[in-house]
Amino acid sequence: MQRMLAVLAAVLLASALAGCAPLQQSLQQDQASDAEQLLREAGFRMIPGDTKPRIDMLRALEPRRITAVDRDGRTWYVYADPSNCACLYVGNPASYRAYQRLASERGIIFEEAVLSDDTALGWAAWGPWY
Repeated sequence: MQRMLAVLAAVLLASALAGCAPLQQSLQQDQASDAEQLLREAGFRMIPGDTKPRIDMLRALEPRRITAVDRDGRTWYVYADPSNCACLYVGNPASYRAYQRLASERGIIFEEAVLSDDTALGWAAWGPWY
């Protein structure tokens, strides 16, 4: 009897844990969609990851995090989403300030942009940003 209860408990636990994965994925997609809406409102431009070099680069970047990069002597802010939209959002300093302001107004907690020290990522694959 105890063995049967242990097996039943294990099955129930496994079922519960399996149900959490889709829920967590759904929550992450919702959060990404909200962030991307805010980025668009702030003036970020969406560039699709529609070529192999772009897709490879999306996978190399930290997902769903704004990163400050230096390109051609200018600072740009990029947000990579390899799974939700398979795209890169690009903004200039004014767009990033607008993003910070909008997030603050809406009570959204945002992380400061991470500085990238990798200038050899091949940003040319994304074409001109503005």
